[in-house]
Amino acid sequence: MSTWFMPRSRRRRRSTLEAINRDGDSGAVREDLASFAERERIVRTAEYLAIGS
Repeated sequence: MSTWFMPRSRRRRRSTLEAINRDGDSGAVREDLASFAERERIVRTAEYLAIGS
C-alpha cells in the first residue's frame, strides 16, 4: 500500500508497527520515536497529576 497520502503521524505509526512485526522491536525506527520525556510533555502528564494534588 502506498503511504504518500497518509498524514505523517499515520505513516510513522504504520512504519513502527511494521518494524515491530518484522523485527520484533522498534529499533529500526528509533530515531523517529519520541523519548519518554517528550511523550510526558506531549500528553501533559505533570499537569494531569497536578489536578489531583
